[in-house]
Amino acid sequence: MHFDIVEIDPITFSGSVSLLQKLYPDVTLYDILKRLKDMEKTHHFFGFVSRHAKTLKGLTIYSTVTKLGSGRTLILDSLIVAEPRNGVGSALINHIYEMAKIHNAKAILVDCPLENDDGKSFYTNEEFYARALSYIKSNF
Repeated sequence: MHFDIVEIDPITFSGSVSLLQKLYPDVTLYDILKRLKDMEKTHHFFGFVSRHAKTLKGLTIYSTVTKLGSGRTLILDSLIVAEPRNGVGSALINHIYEMAKIHNAKAILVDCPLENDDGKSFYTNEEFYARALSYIKSNF
C-alpha cells in the first residue's frame, strides 16, 4: 500500500481527533478541538495517509520559533501513530527533519511525557537527547 505525507486539517480529517485523544487521554474532546482551532494560524499539521483508502496512519503537529539558546527551532508538538513499529513514525520524523531544513531550523525540540516509554525510546533511537526538564503549572 502506498502512502503520502500531506498537510491536513486535523479538525475535519477523519481519524485525526481520535489519534490525538489517544496521545492526550486526559484532555477532553472539547478542549482538543478548541486547542486545534487556536493553533491553526501558528502550527502546521501533516498526516501520513494511505493513497487508496485515505486512512490516517499518523499525524504530526509542529511550529517554528526563534529561541535565544538554540536560534531558529522547530517545536514538535505532537507525533502520533495509529500502530507503533510499522515505519510510520520513522517516515513522519524524517518529514520533520525536512521541514526543519525548509524553515532553516538549527534544532528540533520535543517534549515527551515522562510516562511515555515508547516515545522516549523512539526519540533516543533518533539521537535526540535530554537537554532540560520542562516544568508546567496549570493551577494558578
